[in-house]
Amino acid sequence: MTDTTSMRSTATSTVDTPVSPPAPGMATRRYCTLVAAVLNTKTARKLISFGVKMVQKSPAVWRRIPPIYIDETAHPVTSNQDYDVPRLAKRVFDEAPRVERWFIESPCMRRIVEVQVMLPPRPEEPTPMLYLLDGVTAPRRSGWLREGQLEKGLNNEQVIVVMPTEASGSLYENWVADDPEVGRHQWDTFLTQELPNIMEDPATGLKFNGRRIIGGLSMGASGAIRLAAKHPEFYHGAIGLSGCYSTTSTMGRGMTLAILRCVGSDPDNAWGTGPTPTWARDDVSTNPEGLRNIPVYLFAADAHITKYDIELHTGRTRLDLPGATILEYASYTSTRDLERAMINAGMTHQVVHYQYGGVHAWEYYGDQLKAGWDAVYKSQVS
Repeated sequence: MTDTTSMRSTATSTVDTPVSPPAPGMATRRYCTLVAAVLNTKTARKLISFGVKMVQKSPAVWRRIPPIYIDETAHPVTSNQDYDVPRLAKRVFDEAPRVERWFIESPCMRRIVEVQVMLPPRPEEPTPMLYLLDGVTAPRRSGWLREGQLEKGLNNEQVIVVMPTEASGSLYENWVADDPEVGRHQWDTFLTQELPNIMEDPATGLKFNGRRIIGGLSMGASGAIRLAAKHPEFYHGAIGLSGCYSTTSTMGRGMTLAILRCVGSDPDNAWGTGPTPTWARDDVSTNPEGLRNIPVYLFAADAHITKYDIELHTGRTRLDLPGATILEYASYTSTRDLERAMINAGMTHQVVHYQYGGVHAWEYYGDQLKAGWDAVYKSQVS
């Protein structure tokens, strides 16, 4: 594994094989093996890039891409609740030890936003907060808890983990318009203004030590790095695991459009129609300056399908392995672009880990969350 205590790392490593892959089935195993043989070629990588470029240049095509996750996500609708100030309406025990669900009355969202909070093992000690963002489905139950990677990565760490929910396909951005399918998204305002005012209120009983970290995977990684770059005075570190950080490059714009379409939303409601100034402004790969003075950890695998990936996807739907490969290839390309931009800007503090082998799959992210936490927080305060 890469030494995350170094100032910067671009080393590759072999795959650390997670435990207990799903039980195999012969037919899907053969299919996954065939997919690996095809997609592991250099020609396939060129075709992926070409296909992504062509699709994003043809709105008539990408607007017809059918939603993938529409049956798995929560679709909050815009309410007419005019809250004057953000307020904690209710706080209840949730699904796991030390996990609570907080119900936040949000003026910017005009609805109650549910947030899952994992409390620290020693609640009497001053503690940092990690705002941890979900992937594209982002339903009412955070994927970090649903997939067990939070427990694997941070269960014994002294940290308050704050996981907003019901953010399907949101990019964790302030949208220019409400969407009929996924509702109202004003996540930048909620995450940087409303929610911290509640989480850091001494009346909650939480012992906050004044340090905020933001992190996430996939869509959540893109949102975390973008928010950190836009609000460098607010966050004290950022973790991005398999994210796309450009909104204007061939791969970055293509993946952004895919995120928006796969939950059935209209991309024009996010940043406006076409390559608007807002699209360009939020491209961290061309505007990395906000990351100059905060610790940053980035991870991506190179999307080479391994034997473990074949085992992992055996028994799953036929689109899972090709989709996971394309997503991780896009993440890998985008992560390299962001790292290059930071280096060109004279930045050397970032820790970047590229893994040889691995696709876009939850099973990789528990260990990487721990590595990111060690790099951006523990190494800074030790």
